Amino acid sequence: MIRDTDPDLLDKYYNGIGKVAAAVGQLEEAVIQFTAILCDPPQKPLVIHKKMLLRGMAKNLLTFRKRVSSKASESNYKKLEPLLDRAAELNKTRNEIVHAVWSKMVDANSGETVGVARSRYVFDKNLLEAKWDVKTPNLAEVLKTADDVFALVAEIEKWFQRVWDTDDRIVEWRMAKNSN
Repeated sequence: MIRDTDPDLLDKYYNGIGKVAAAVGQLEEAVIQFTAILCDPPQKPLVIHKKMLLRGMAKNLLTFRKRVSSKASESNYKKLEPLLDRAAELNKTRNEIVHAVWSKMVDANSGETVGVARSRYVFDKNLLEAKWDVKTPNLAEVLKTADDVFALVAEIEKWFQRVWDTDDRIVEWRMAKNSN
């Protein structure tokens, strides 16, 4: 629990949670769009885009990773790998933030706010049981997660724009695709 008497603290957390969800939404859309752009005929980018919308982020990151590794030079792919690893980490953090129960804690006698708590069950694959996690990140951590995701989206977009026009393998693939 985060102890704080601010009666609006839970709403501030809800705003932060929404910012995290929106940031990861932008990340997933970038991953889906770039994967679809790199599809081979007869696949249609719009069909790929629609299919990927129905899958989870982890699977979409894997699909993007495979698509880029088959199209881009090894050196450019290696520059993207740490960004995709970071995307997977941030998506895990997003899930910990979004898929939890957030509660305002109030004093039973006075009714005044005393803090905010987060709880969620986590499945332990080794023990094959669920454990109750009550660790509550502070608001700054939640907001930093959103900011980190937005910054990562910008890095991935910058990477894609650069390799689209300069990576020899992608340029060659584009020219072959357009000549058909």
